[in-house]
Amino acid sequence: MDTETLRTFLEVNRTRHFARAAGNLFLTQAAVSARIRQLEDRLGARLFTRGRNNIQLTPAGHRLLPHAEAMIASWNRAKLDVGTEDDDRSLVVLGCLPSLREALLDTWLAELYGSGAQPMLQIELLNASALVNRVREQSISMALLYEPPQARDLTATEVATLHLRLVSSRRRVKMDAPIEDFIDVDWGTSIRLYVEALLNPRTTTMLRVDTPMLAYRFLQNTGGTALLPETMVADDLHSRRLHLVTASAVLERPVYLLRSADLPGGKAAERIAASLAAR
Repeated sequence: MDTETLRTFLEVNRTRHFARAAGNLFLTQAAVSARIRQLEDRLGARLFTRGRNNIQLTPAGHRLLPHAEAMIASWNRAKLDVGTEDDDRSLVVLGCLPSLREALLDTWLAELYGSGAQPMLQIELLNASALVNRVREQSISMALLYEPPQARDLTATEVATLHLRLVSSRRRVKMDAPIEDFIDVDWGTSIRLYVEALLNPRTTTMLRVDTPMLAYRFLQNTGGTALLPETMVADDLHSRRLHLVTASAVLERPVYLLRSADLPGGKAAERIAASLAAR
């Protein structure tokens, strides 16, 4: 079985969107659809129902899901075990939260490969609990997340800080007044609780998203208020397409690199970790 086909199946299930899965996998939407059809043909069963804006797993898809996750995890462990020698070209599997891909990872990847480095790097976009489990079971080399657990078998190093600003498509929005169009971006539990405590209790959350780019595009197309990276909204604030919420402050969101305390890194993994820590 082609592991890339299984990865595509898992990404479509995670995003419930063929175009979004294609973007995350750096494929065309046609290629993603072709891979899913190929997998369905091999298994002799439909894996997704394809309603308009409503992609769901079929019963067969639900049955395949744990097998696909186990096969990918096993294959990753095998690649990591084989590549733990001091080899600059060993595969490094880096897990990342979806929100960090847009706020940090895209820029870092451009800088890394633009510097002439050519690592064998595989990116896995997962939620926080999955990242911790995958690092712990050593099926990924390391992970970027906001709130690492305190555990003896894991090590966490702060590698970056995101500067977040509360912005709105409307002028003169105030922190102490009810906000009826708040967009909740997943910056981790501690940031969500802090922001909720700052906002007026009658503030209404109209949308929850797991990536800042989704919130940013929604602001552009529909309007609203959201907590977004300063680098993402700087031009819009300068041109006054977006506006700072009155009396709001810059919030800092530390980013940590999580690794297994027991997994030998090898030269390739150490270079990746050093590149992230140098940001």
